[in-house]
Amino acid sequence: MKRSSDEPDLLEFMIHPPNGWLRHKRDKLGITGSQLAAKIGVSKQRISALEKAERTGAASLKSMRQAAAALGCDFVYALLPKGSLQTSHRASELQVFDPLECIQSSQGMRQLTQLCLAFHIKNLGLYGSAARDQLHANSDINLLAEFQQPDRSPDMKQIEELELQFGRLFGRKTTLAKQAILDDPQQADHIMADLKLIYAS
Repeated sequence: MKRSSDEPDLLEFMIHPPNGWLRHKRDKLGITGSQLAAKIGVSKQRISALEKAERTGAASLKSMRQAAAALGCDFVYALLPKGSLQTSHRASELQVFDPLECIQSSQGMRQLTQLCLAFHIKNLGLYGSAARDQLHANSDINLLAEFQQPDRSPDMKQIEELELQFGRLFGRKTTLAKQAILDDPQQADHIMADLKLIYAS
């Protein structure tokens, strides 16, 4: 069934920006914390606290709705049956066996691009059995990421979140290595032997 133009793309809500939606939208609109605080009528420190609370899951619905309105956005809160995102028609189109086939579709590539942009990934490569076309039933997807700012690359918790997001996209357990792993000559030889670039900014 074809999705209508005004129907929300539920898969997009599976992508959580590393700094939270408020900070993500604020940066995208070019609004500083002080400017948002003035719009709401609170202190700049209150905005910082709210953005931190969103990242930890402690933000109240009232505060999120208020901040969203000040940013010119609607705040959406919903409960969905478990598995509804994975079993929807659009999701099933992305949950394919081969990750290379997945990103060959416009929908799959768009989803991959959204993830890379949200997490500031400059280049993303595929290596291992998936790159060699030797996937088995229990094979993982191995990814190598180069970030826009290597000195501010994601911490372990954010890497785990990225692995979860890419795992949803490819329908398989995914492991993500940062480019620093190539400093080890043995690891570099293993990875570079079959590395395939699947995203470049």
